Amino acid sequence: MLNRKYKKIDNLIIFEDGAIWREYSNKCKIVEGTPQRKGYLNVKFRGKIWKKHRLIMFAFYGESDLTVDHIDGNKLNNNISNLEYVTNRENVRRSFENGLRENQRIKLIERNNKKVLWNGKVYNSAKELSLILNYSKSACSMAIKRGSKLNGYVPVYLAKEN
Repeated sequence: MLNRKYKKIDNLIIFEDGAIWREYSNKCKIVEGTPQRKGYLNVKFRGKIWKKHRLIMFAFYGESDLTVDHIDGNKLNNNISNLEYVTNRENVRRSFENGLRENQRIKLIERNNKKVLWNGKVYNSAKELSLILNYSKSACSMAIKRGSKLNGYVPVYLAKEN
């Protein structure tokens, strides 16, 4: 068997390759983690839900207020050599550089460029409507999402023209 480095915390054995085992009185079981919507794995530890990559960093480098970055961008690669503590700003910068946020950027641009119909008139965006009505942009956007009225009329996004 290979000599793998590990740290033991409470009843967890955390290996540097990202594997986690939970000790019971007469056996050990691997802890896979529960997949979450954003692609991370969650693990129950000390009565709380932890992101698996944060738990691994905690075991090997201690607790930190910094963000844990997956160097290769793969949220399932929790090998300690693929994880590092960085500032949130650095983490976001890297995600754009690596193209991990490109889809989010495109969706944001598309959402911000949708035309809005309100009171029989077409506006170029929710922001433009907010300036006309003297509401915040977020108030207009929420009214559109919820289908609620602004000054007696319901604003709606118009379908994109192809």
